[in-house]
Amino acid sequence: MARILLVEDDPATREVVEAILRFDAHELLLAGNVTQARVLLHDRKPEVVLSDIRMPGLSGTDFCREVRRDPLLTDTYFILYTGFDTPDQRTEALASGADDYLGKPLRADDLHARIRLGLRVRGLLHEARELRARASESGRLRVEMESSMAKVRALRAEMAESLKGLEDQARILRDSCLQGDGKRSMKVSAEVAERIEALRARIAPRDGP
Repeated sequence: MARILLVEDDPATREVVEAILRFDAHELLLAGNVTQARVLLHDRKPEVVLSDIRMPGLSGTDFCREVRRDPLLTDTYFILYTGFDTPDQRTEALASGADDYLGKPLRADDLHARIRLGLRVRGLLHEARELRARASESGRLRVEMESSMAKVRALRAEMAESLKGLEDQARILRDSCLQGDGKRSMKVSAEVAERIEALRARIAPRDGP
């Protein structure tokens, strides 16, 4: 079942088309002109718009162009129909941005088929947009991860440089202690070496990323 906006100024034609569409249990929004259709379109967001081309005031083709310019209505599947079915009219209808075109009189089986086709196309387009969004999100996360890994590598390099400095200082201190006299110097040297090794174990980079 879909929400369908029917735009038709002729009451008799509107009644016939309404009966055809209600057979498939669609939710119908009825408009007698484009002014009424605009309100329903923005308030109720129908999946499909089915509009006559020749109407007083703004035509169906101009209404279709208006809808196609609105970024909030890109999902709307637009079908135009007319009783003046000519090649030029068909070309104009499709050039206005219509997804489909029908000539009068509207046949029930044909109209049902076109509606079902429109809903399938709309569903596929929605799925395609979701896949693109996921791919974009995945790419963004990958860039963020690579940036984080670069920061980790830089930090590890800084830690390694600091560790080298500590080891150099420990070596100098140990040599100084060894040149001194007595057991106290050896004990101090051993304690300092222990502390350096403990510190080195804490700041040394672990395996893996």
